[in-house]
Amino acid sequence: MWRELIALLRQIRNAYAKSIDIGKKKHHALVGLDFQTLDALNKQEETLTGEIRQLEEKRLQLMAKLSKEQAGIEQDIKLSKLLAKLPTSPVRETLYALYAELSENVKAARQLSDDNRVLIRAAMTAVSYHLNRFGGARADSTYGRSGAEGGTQQQNLDFRA
Repeated sequence: MWRELIALLRQIRNAYAKSIDIGKKKHHALVGLDFQTLDALNKQEETLTGEIRQLEEKRLQLMAKLSKEQAGIEQDIKLSKLLAKLPTSPVRETLYALYAELSENVKAARQLSDDNRVLIRAAMTAVSYHLNRFGGARADSTYGRSGAEGGTQQQNLDFRA
């Protein structure tokens, strides 16, 4: 059972490593406003996200089996707490190394996702600006009596297309 958990955690770790690679490629595509590459990367990321979801479901099923067979292990136990309960052994050392790598991969993937989210907003602002510029649209900031910022807008293109 422990070997299955180790193999599964390795698969999850590798999936997150692929996610990091895709995130870095997305970062470069967003900086370069390369929307074709970005579209292809989004499809890869969607497939990978499905794989990670399936691996996580397998991990939960495996943890349910472990909780039935091993006293003191709950089904929803965190890996860090599971490691603390295991006696020192090669299995524990391997699980600890995988836990450290997986934690770093998840942290890096989240950071890339957050960074890319900012770039996506900037890219959408740039696209909107250029569309408005080509269409002769204007958007001016104004301030009302209360001091709150408002705006006036004039559009020459119908963006519902």
